[in-house]
Order: sequence, then C-alpha cells, then structure tokens
Amino acid sequence: MVDTEPDRAGDDLGEDYLFDPDHRATAADNVALIAAIEGDARRAEIRTNALARRDAAESLSGLSDEGAVALHAYTGHDLFDSANTAQRLGPKGELAEFQRARLPMRAIVSAINELDPMEAELVRGIDVKGNPVLAKLIADQYVPGRTTVEPTIVSASVKESPDFVSKFGEDVEIHIHAKTARDIHELSQNDTEREAVSKPTTQWYTHAKETIEVERNGVVKQKTVIRVEEVLPGDPRYLDRAAAEQEIADRRAANNANKTVFENLLKQSFEERLGGGSSDTPEPPKPATPAARDDSVITNRLGGYAGADPMLDADPIAVGTAGDHDWSPLSRATNPPAEPAIHADTANANQSAKYVAERHPHLAGVNPRFHDVNAYEQGYQTNCTRGVVASALRQAGIDTEAGPLRPEHMESMGTLDHVRDQLGGDWQSHGDYDDVIRAMRDRPLDSRAVIAVKYLGPDGVEYGHVAEVVHTREGVAFVDPQTNSLMSLPHPPVKLDLLPYDLAEVAERHAARTDTETSTQDRTTTSDSGYGAAEPGQRGDERPPPTREEIGRYLQEPRVQDAMRVADAISRRDPDSRITVDGQKLHIGEAIAALLPRHPEMAALLRDVPFLENSLLARPQTLANLLRHPQAIEVLEDCVQEVRDHEHGPEALADQYDAEPAPGPALLTPEQAELSGRAKDIADDSPASHRVQPDFIGANKDDTGYRQQYLEGLYRNWATKQQQLHTLADEVAKATGGEAFSRKTEKSRVRAADKIAEYENHADKLTDLVGSKIQYGTMADAYKGLEVLLDKIQADGSKVTIVKFKDRFLKPQDSGYRDLQFNVRLQLEDGTFHVAELRLHLRSIDDVADFEHALYEVRRDFATLADEENRTMSAEEQALVGAILSREKALFGEAFAQGHGTVRNGDR
Repeated sequence: MVDTEPDRAGDDLGEDYLFDPDHRATAADNVALIAAIEGDARRAEIRTNALARRDAAESLSGLSDEGAVALHAYTGHDLFDSANTAQRLGPKGELAEFQRARLPMRAIVSAINELDPMEAELVRGIDVKGNPVLAKLIADQYVPGRTTVEPTIVSASVKESPDFVSKFGEDVEIHIHAKTARDIHELSQNDTEREAVSKPTTQWYTHAKETIEVERNGVVKQKTVIRVEEVLPGDPRYLDRAAAEQEIADRRAANNANKTVFENLLKQSFEERLGGGSSDTPEPPKPATPAARDDSVITNRLGGYAGADPMLDADPIAVGTAGDHDWSPLSRATNPPAEPAIHADTANANQSAKYVAERHPHLAGVNPRFHDVNAYEQGYQTNCTRGVVASALRQAGIDTEAGPLRPEHMESMGTLDHVRDQLGGDWQSHGDYDDVIRAMRDRPLDSRAVIAVKYLGPDGVEYGHVAEVVHTREGVAFVDPQTNSLMSLPHPPVKLDLLPYDLAEVAERHAARTDTETSTQDRTTTSDSGYGAAEPGQRGDERPPPTREEIGRYLQEPRVQDAMRVADAISRRDPDSRITVDGQKLHIGEAIAALLPRHPEMAALLRDVPFLENSLLARPQTLANLLRHPQAIEVLEDCVQEVRDHEHGPEALADQYDAEPAPGPALLTPEQAELSGRAKDIADDSPASHRVQPDFIGANKDDTGYRQQYLEGLYRNWATKQQQLHTLADEVAKATGGEAFSRKTEKSRVRAADKIAEYENHADKLTDLVGSKIQYGTMADAYKGLEVLLDKIQADGSKVTIVKFKDRFLKPQDSGYRDLQFNVRLQLEDGTFHVAELRLHLRSIDDVADFEHALYEVRRDFATLADEENRTMSAEEQALVGAILSREKALFGEAFAQGHGTVRNGDR
C-alpha cells in the first residue's frame, strides 16, 4: 500500500506503521534513512554492497533497492544504535532522538515487510560480563506465562545445532521459536552470523526462565536461559492492539528507568569493550572532549542487534581483510587536534595494536626488524621514509619490506624528494593537524597520503618523521608503517606536509623503474658487535622482560596472528574450549592476546627461546594453557634456564635425563595390596563386552549417521546417569573422610566426537561422558575408600560393577602422577546399562595436576611437531623435555609424600 503519513518527523509520533503488515516506506522515509548515514562515500559503499548482495541471493530477489539498502545499513553500525535506542526508549526517553530516528525506522520496517516470514529456532545470546544485576534486568522483561511485546527490531542467530552457542555470549540466552522472522544473513554485514530479524511489535510468550550453572574450562558460572515462543493473531495468548501498545509503553518505561543503571555499570568497562587495558607507561592526559559518537549502552546490551558488542567475542582477524569491529569510538578530538581522528593519543597500546592489525594488516610486514636487539644501529628505527614507500607497495600488491636507512644514505633516501620520486604526487603544505584531517576527509574513502612532520624535541633539536594518513570509514586515521602502530602526533608541529598518492601510479612506477629501492628486499644480516649502547653480547636471559607495548607489537606479528587464528578456530569449533578471562569468555587466540601482556616472563621465553616459540605457535592451545597457570610458567622458566646453563651442553643434559629411573611403585601395606588385587580380579572377571558401552554395531562404525545417533543415545538421560554415579561416590566419600566431585555439565559433543575418531570410530569405547572422583588427604584414606567401594559393589542388589581397574599408585604415569582409576558399569532403572569413570585421588596430587598438564602438553608437542616435520627432536628439545619431565616427577613425588605415600625403594 502507499503510505499516507506525513513526510516529516516533526511532532508526528504515530506508530501505526508498526502494526501494519503492508506498510511501505515513503520517499521521505528512504531519504531520511540515507541522510542518517554519515558521508557520501559511506552512503555509496553501503548502496553498492547492498545491491550486490541482494542480486547474488535468490532468496532476496523480491527485495527492492531501497529495502536492500535499509537492511544492509541497519546490520552495521550506521543506523542500528540510533534506531534501536529511539524505539527502545520511545518519545518519553529522548524526544528529539525519537523524532530523528522515526523515518529511518519506518524505512527499515518496510524492508522487513518485503521479505517472506519464516519459522525457525533462534538464539539470542547476551554477554553482560557475568554481572548478575544486568542479567536480571534483562531477564525481568520475560515472565513465564506472560506475553511480552518487543518495542524494536530484534536480531538473533539461527540455531544451527542443539549445542549452538551464540558467539555474542551466553550470560543471558533467549531461545526463540520464531514464526515470522526474516532471514537476512545473505544481506547482513555480519558475515559470521546467520542473522535473522523480527519486527517491532513481535509478541513472545515466555514458557520458561531459569538460572543454571555451566562449566567452562573448569570455571562454573551462572547462565540465565529464557525460552519464548512467538504468538500470532488467533492465538489466545496474542495481545490485542490496545494491550500490545500498553505492553510496549511498559517496556519503554522500564528501559528508561534502567538506562542509568546500565550506563553506570558498563561505563567502567568501555575500554575493555575495545580490547583495552593499562599500558606500562601512563597515557598523556586527555581533554574532556566528548567522543564523536557515543553508542547507547542500552542498545548494546538490550537492543535489536545481536552484534552490538563485537569486541567481546569476535571472529579472528584475517590478514588482508577488514573485520566487522566498530572502531569509530577511537575517532575523537584530543585538542589538539580539535578535529576527530584516530591516532596514538586516542587509543592505548592494546587498542592500537588490535586496530592496526584489523584495519591495516599489511603494516605488519613493512618493517619486521624494527624490534631487533640492535635495530637502531642497523638502521631499522631510522627508516621511516623507506617504510612509507614499502607500505604503499604492499598496498599495491607488491610483496616487499622496508630496508634499513643508515647515516650514509640519509641524504639520498631520507628525504621527502625520495618519497615523492617513489610514489608520485606533489607535497602540499598544511598549517596544522586539523587542516590535514579536513583535507583527508574531503578526499574519497580509502584515500591515502604520506604525512611529513618537523618538530622540536625536548633537547631543542628539530626532528622529522614521515608516516601515513588514511581516510577510513571510521574516520581519518594516522598510522606509522615504521612501527606498525598508530602514529604519535608531535606537538606543536614546526612544519607539516602531505603527499596524497595513487596506488595504481605507485605500481606503475615500481614496474617501470629498475632503481626503485624496493625492487629487492633487504636481507642484511644483523651484526652482533660494534654498537656500544645496544649491548650486543647480551644473552637472552640477561635481557629485561618485554614491556606491554613490546608484547602488543609481538602479538601483531603475522606468524603470531596466524597462530591465534588457528587457536580461535579450535574454540569456534568447540565453544566449551573457550577460556574465561576476568569473567569474560574468550576464544583461545583472544585469551592469549589478553593474558600474554600480564605474563612478561612467558613473553620473554617466546622471544628468547626460538625452538620453544616454534612449538607453542604451532600448538597455541598449549600456550593458552600455560598462560592460565603461572606455576607452570615458573617451572618452564627454570627448565629453560637449566638447558641454557648446563656446562656440557643440551646433548649431555638430554642423556642425563634419559638415564633417570621411572617413578617407583608405592609401598602398600598387605591390606592395601589385597584390596588392589581384589579390585583387579573383579575387573578381570567381567566380560569384555561389559567394558564398552552396550548395543554398538561394529559393522556400522563408519556410518556417520549411525555414530551420531548412537552418541546421542549415550547422552540421553545424562543427568540421571551422572546422579546415580555421584550418589555412589558421595556415599563412599562420606564413609571414609573424602570429598566427592562430579561432572556438572555434559561433556562437549565436539570433544566426544574427537575421542571417537581416536578410537577409529568405535563409539562404544567412549566411557567418560559420566564421571566422578573422590578426593582424599592421604593414600591410606584412598585405600579405605577402595575397600568401602568394593564392599558396596559386591553387596547383594548392587547396580554397579567394576569392569576396568588401574592402580596407578603401584604403576604411576611417567610423570609420577598416581591415583586409583575405574570404569564402572551402571545398571539404570529402565534395565539398560552405561559405562562410566570413577577415580580416587589425592588432594595434594590434584593440586600439582591442576597446572602440570600444561607442562605435559609442552613436552608432548615437541615430539608431535618433530613427527609432523619428519625429523628427530633437536638436542635442545630433548633436553627441555627431559628437564620438564624431571620436574614433574619431583613435584608429584613431593605431592605423594604430602599424602603420606612412600615409594617401594624407600624414598619418601
């Protein structure tokens, strides 16, 4: 239908269009939406991308040009904040904002109406950083047994599997049975999410709401789960127009009342949302200038866009591509300059490193030797003119890096004429940074220029530096190719010049000239002598640990970024492997980025021990586990030092450790030995078929569908099975002075499938889905627990039997780890069976095992990597493996002694 509402925002606050399924935007609505997007270049970019995506998707073939533009723009950061805030708060919130956003919202709703509705299961995940107040404010809007009406557009992810976890968090998780959602993932700017949207006035009936505990990487946290169903006209639960309008008014009143609470609670974490954290050096004081753009906190946490807070949980950064983070808050005035821009004074070191890696990834390869020990003497910290040229060439598709610039070449390559000769264009003089920012802003999006600044140093001497200025969609950005970071703007500048250049001309000049400085890469070998202040004879272990800034730069090196992408891929495949840092669940690579700056001792090992760094970057999950356990890092430091300092070299040290005896068996009393033998006899007498899960058809093991169905059967009634085992463990523990612990959540299905693959698809060998342990203070108590357990199992009517038993006090692992390990067969109430795992532990050994596993992974990875590379381990690798294993044996030996254990040879 043709809309007849007035073509102005004015005083017209009518929302009839929200209830009209045939609403279509007017020309004024579409004009207002375009006007709400900042900048002609950005408007053109959105239109081009929107129409290209629409034309490539058959499901969107009926969507108009205006509709495609409206929805594509909405899914980014151009419109969603202002539109959703206005709708969520209503005219009684910010009247002017509501009026301003009304016409663009009409255009977006019109676009939604153009698409066919679909019925789907959706998940909307909300991360409130574990804050229970914020979680409750969200959850309070959904009352079981009641229908609520959404005041604005709601975005959610299509649930792709029963285990699906939203990448946007799970502090609050809304599971939606939608009936009129629109699938817009082929049009969305959020490529990593299968995004669906629902219109304002969509009605949800809340079926259930509960707060549960979930375990993630050993950390138990609370999660609020809300289950809602969309209700439609004709359903008795559907609210009529008057009741729906009242419900929207009530929701808006609550949002207005809670707005201050949200802002106060989240204001403190604004820096963290951008990936912040304190730097080693204090940041210069910033004038109290308002940011160029202030995202609504309510929209970010409650609003209709699932990705409102992308820095909390985002995709890995792909070199050569632009990510979907919103960096516009970094573009702000610092007085000077008064014009908003992105530079070193608008971001701390962590933010700067992440921004440059995502928006300007080519810079990582421009000057990789900037951080060498004697980089200054070798000319890699005085080569800014070569850096800007190499940066331009890399942008033009030419793989090169900046060579050094030593004093003897300053007159030829350290001049502005040299830069102009290499890149083309003409130098333009500017009065101040504000003039530069305005000039760049007037140029097309993605335009680049070299900036040259002369300034007086603290010693009164005039210095010069060149870097780059880029017109980006988030603002004008000053970046420094020489340092692979944001540019520091010296104040006040004595002289400022700008050289705009064209990448096509750069490539042509490079192809045409044989004397171009980058026609070959510099491969000068760094000298280790002759440069007094650099202390060339300094050993790695004598160097101070790297600063946070140096660690930030290290994390942006291409090979490190590659490793972190591998790490992130692991946790994206298996969300349960994510790591909690400061209450926030992060992917593995993100956790490394967050934790490494807190552990300069680990960063020093990566810097100074190349063979260790090589292994840890090849297996980044091991690096993340080390960072979670400072005790493991301390042990690793000691072992590395031992390998370095051994007077006869690593080969001799490796041989020394190879000759060390394995951990000896525990000295048992006759009664304990009898109990161990009794348990072994029970297990040995069990039929082989009882040692695996029942009813598996081996002939079907390579049938993926059959294996999946069988696995789901093992998970069926998991809580009941786990409770049966826990009850047994708890009874034994209480009778013998122990403490029972059991799984709180199901084992990840991804890990379960990986285990089955290790078992060559024999899914019946998976026996640890249900598991419990009993922890004791002494070995004597553990064997008392064994006695009570055996008595219970052998009692008449017992529904549990032992099918496997390992006495690892008698036969400890190579590391010296010891326990009593069982597989037990549970008879369930329905007459079926399930094989589970039960262990009797020593508390002192568990205390070591908590961090020892990371050390085990380090030595395991050396062997694995050598096998993959079809080589033997180097002497250094073998020596470090031996040193680590020796320390593990010592640590577990001490822990065993604390548990009053004695080794049979008499060592206590």
